[in-house]
Amino acid sequence: PVKTIKPTNTGRIDAYLKEDITVDNWIPIGKNGTSTYFEFEGNKYTITIKSIDSSSEYVGVFGYVGNAAATNLKIKNLTVAGTISSSTAEYVGGIVACANGVTIENCVNNATVQGSNPESSSAYSIAVGGIVGYAEGSCKVINSVNNGGVLNTNNADYSGTAGIVGLVATYDVNIDNCINLGNITGQDNVAGLVGYFDSSTANKTQVFINKSINIGTIKAVGGVSAGISTVPTSCFNCTIKNCINMG
Repeated sequence: PVKTIKPTNTGRIDAYLKEDITVDNWIPIGKNGTSTYFEFEGNKYTITIKSIDSSSEYVGVFGYVGNAAATNLKIKNLTVAGTISSSTAEYVGGIVACANGVTIENCVNNATVQGSNPESSSAYSIAVGGIVGYAEGSCKVINSVNNGGVLNTNNADYSGTAGIVGLVATYDVNIDNCINLGNITGQDNVAGLVGYFDSSTANKTQVFINKSINIGTIKAVGGVSAGISTVPTSCFNCTIKNCINMG
């Protein structure tokens, strides 16, 4: 059902989906944090995850995707359904757990996404997002929709939970023409579109959120919540433009 079209000895793998698939014990692509980079064409088909290997630090259909030196890194026209859940991972995403320099376009998440790592000691703690858990390195999310419920039960200070991107780190991140329809619940830094910006690198963080909508219900248990984003005042260049919150 998945056709590899350009395998190379450089680590790049380009592939496309040929049909809808349903999978037990899905192993995230790039699950061990090894840099994985490619163009993935979903052709508007659906991957339904009945269960997932959640032993990695990165849990999603794609685990860690990206490479600072690579170009044309894309995941597009893909729909995800089912359940993506981990009680040990620090990064959980409906499409991608950690996206570094990747463009995610015309993707839909219908899966329930859950993260709960009570023993996390990472400075970033845990990032949970309907489309992307953790975004860095000129990542773009375009024309994408989250319909799934997102839940993060970790209560650390730097936890981020959102319908589109849970937590943004360094460099440019752009979110354009996206919609969150899912209900989002977390302990702190909970939002419809972007949950949290890593303040330790805020002087390098540039975020642009444009023409995007939140319709889902947002709930923070004892912490900060927002319809669009919990933008810190220290963010170097964060712009929210033409966005609507109806949640």
